[in-house]
Amino acid sequence: MLTMIDQRYQNQALETFQKAIDLAPTDPKLKYNLSLLYNQMGQTGLAEQVLKDSIDLKVNYEAARFNLASLYEQTNRPDLAKEQYQYIFDYLNPDNQKVGEKLEQLQN
Repeated sequence: MLTMIDQRYQNQALETFQKAIDLAPTDPKLKYNLSLLYNQMGQTGLAEQVLKDSIDLKVNYEAARFNLASLYEQTNRPDLAKEQYQYIFDYLNPDNQKVGEKLEQLQN
């Protein structure tokens, strides 16, 4: 939260995430949250890679897949976004209304 208010905290947050990941390298939530920070900083390439790492650690991580799809939309890659939304719909949560809406939008 502080990184959104004052960018001076971004480096501290990055260091903290890196230390936490070093201590718990198999925790997908740490990588997921690190990806959110990277995206907030405009480092979409790093955000994408860390989200993929998070999904590699936990294949059924719905929030990470959703954010990866959103990142693909943000970077004008609708086909990749659709793949992630479709995976969520088919394998994780067919009742997710937001995913259903996103899939409909990408069909048009």
